Amino acid sequence: MEDKQEHDILGGAIVSIFWLGVLIVLLWPIGTAIYMLLLTILANTRVQNNRPKGQVQFVTVFIPTLNEGPVLGDKIDSLSKFKILHDKAQILIIDGHSSDDTMEVIHEYIEQHPNLKIIFLFQDGLGKADAVNTALANIEHDLVIHTDCDSHLGAGAIERVLEAMRDQDIGVITGRVRCESDKGLFGSIERGYRKYFDSIRSLESRCDSVIVVNGPLLALRKHVFDIIPRDSLGDDSWIAVRARRKGYRAIFLSSADVVEWLPVSLRGMIERKSRRAAGIAQTLWRNQDMLLNREFGTYGTLIFPFNFAVYIIYPPLYAMGLAIAFLSCPFLLLLACGFLSIILTAILILKPMARVLATALGFLFSFGLLPLFLLYSELRLTRSRPAEWKKTEDTHDRKAYNKET
Repeated sequence: MEDKQEHDILGGAIVSIFWLGVLIVLLWPIGTAIYMLLLTILANTRVQNNRPKGQVQFVTVFIPTLNEGPVLGDKIDSLSKFKILHDKAQILIIDGHSSDDTMEVIHEYIEQHPNLKIIFLFQDGLGKADAVNTALANIEHDLVIHTDCDSHLGAGAIERVLEAMRDQDIGVITGRVRCESDKGLFGSIERGYRKYFDSIRSLESRCDSVIVVNGPLLALRKHVFDIIPRDSLGDDSWIAVRARRKGYRAIFLSSADVVEWLPVSLRGMIERKSRRAAGIAQTLWRNQDMLLNREFGTYGTLIFPFNFAVYIIYPPLYAMGLAIAFLSCPFLLLLACGFLSIILTAILILKPMARVLATALGFLFSFGLLPLFLLYSELRLTRSRPAEWKKTEDTHDRKAYNKET
């Protein structure tokens, strides 16, 4: 009888521990759903700004480069198609002391595009943060658009950004990143993830401001810029958060898109994403005085706390919840692996449905694997050294993609 009671107690404890683990894991999708619901309610009740809009006088397009000789010419050619850059605009190229033919390409294109005002400078220091700091220190006019060399702005992107910048409350604008350069599995997964990610940023923009912005298309007012720490891993998010600290909004503009090239390998994708996530976590930690700070309105009481929880607090809890659930019920691990194997097999076999299934896998990544990814980023952050600007080598052939499009 006593053995049976002990067995029942042990069984009950295992069941309780299992459901505790499941509850911790479900905090991620449940919390996200509640967050999006609250944002939707607040967005629909937000009073619109009816203040007179200003006029855009001059714009500087800033491009940081490091051994970008093979693609820099294509970048300048793509920018030359924007008529607005031929009048009251300049292109500033800040080079990180490239060892290839970047300088020769720049001088060649200065001669080929006499209608474009192209300025070339070497950056102070070696990191990406130093490149941005050097650029902002040498720009005289207030409005700046940052774009990476290995990305192409979509048609009308600059015009839409400048129109939105007429709102004097807006200090930073980021665009919608498209990953059309990769037609394979990684690209489809990335698109599925971005649909989820961009829907959140759209709601955050309608309510107040976003925290996560993208370097391929990032517009800002120079007077809201704060010097980026040299060891920063997230220069773009730093710009957005510091702008909000000064009372300006940072918004996501879905109508301004930009094509970004993805790494070919899984390792390359993990390296890129973990670095970005670590940079966001680092920025949030360094600005933690904004957490639950009512001085910043919805941003301080809802948006910043949610992102702080997502990038810093929740990942280790999620890992612990998964460990508890799988250890108390090993069959659940087999079931999860089997489900994932079925999806991957279906993607490989059912090619007509591969895009849909891979997009679904992207959503699964968002809710299932992303917290573990963020945990890896946190661990990376604890052993980070002063940031060095490294060029990702394993990207797809961007020139081939340019010919296709």
